[in-house]
Amino acid sequence: MKFLDLWQGRTGRLPYLAALIISSAAIVVLPFIAGTITMAYAAGMDPAMAIVRALLRPLLLGIGLLVMGGPLVFFARRRLRELGLSGVWLLLFPIGPLQMLFAFGIASASLGVWPLPTTSPVTGLPFWFEMAFGALLAVLPSGDYLEHSPKKILRFAHFATTCEGRLGRQTFLLHLSISLGLILAIVLGQMIIIGVLGIFSPIRGLARPGAQSISISMLAGAAALASALLTGFVMMFVTASTIRRLHDLNQKGWWIILFPFGLPSVLTLTFLANPLMLASLLINPFTALSIVQGLGCLILLIWLLSKRGSDLDNTYGLSVNPPDLSPSSA
Repeated sequence: MKFLDLWQGRTGRLPYLAALIISSAAIVVLPFIAGTITMAYAAGMDPAMAIVRALLRPLLLGIGLLVMGGPLVFFARRRLRELGLSGVWLLLFPIGPLQMLFAFGIASASLGVWPLPTTSPVTGLPFWFEMAFGALLAVLPSGDYLEHSPKKILRFAHFATTCEGRLGRQTFLLHLSISLGLILAIVLGQMIIIGVLGIFSPIRGLARPGAQSISISMLAGAAALASALLTGFVMMFVTASTIRRLHDLNQKGWWIILFPFGLPSVLTLTFLANPLMLASLLINPFTALSIVQGLGCLILLIWLLSKRGSDLDNTYGLSVNPPDLSPSSA
């Protein structure tokens, strides 16, 4: 049986739950394993060893993430299909937790697994929400929960995240504009909340010791969770729109895999204007990878906005282009 046939299939709750537990446990200890191997084979004060450590540990983390996280992505996609959800829901889970754990593994200098440093993403509400969503996939029975739901909000979620069909240039540009507006609104909302919390912080002494700080921390955590959810939804919306635009050009949506961090990665191109960030390319291959795929996203975006889609029906649906009434077409 071909791998594509396996990928297009469906998975029940128990196989998915087993993959979730095994992969998550392996990823949690991944930074410890990578750090131990690095110190065992690249220890010492020699500057050459420092360069080897800087390259070896990220390389081990990347290989480990693919080996340990790949099966989880595979089973999660099949499970999503069983629940009538498109592949862009992988941006919520398990891609989100995998990316955060991966970032923690790169940034943390500690080789310990527990207790976790306060800078670890697993101490934040967004991480546990995503993990709860992943666990929910193992609990829900099979069924279509969005497309044929009696609730309008769920049908809207299906419309915004579906990868089926085609999308013309004008509609794709409209979707990008809406997404940009939502991102700006999220950033502005965060700035307002931070400003409000900053105003209330100086009057902590008016409350019981610790009570005010706890309330502010809870508000900050709730704001961070809401921001993460809205940002995740926008990313799902943009990704689904990009896949449908690729379909209009008679291209497979799989091309989106080359740009796993989406349009926000274009911002990494600003690193090229910073000499310090540019120098970090020599010791951090992940920064270079981010810049390369950010440039790829920019090229893809220009191509999607400039090229006219197919005027003929294709395997992805009917043509969405208006008929060409110019004299040259006669």
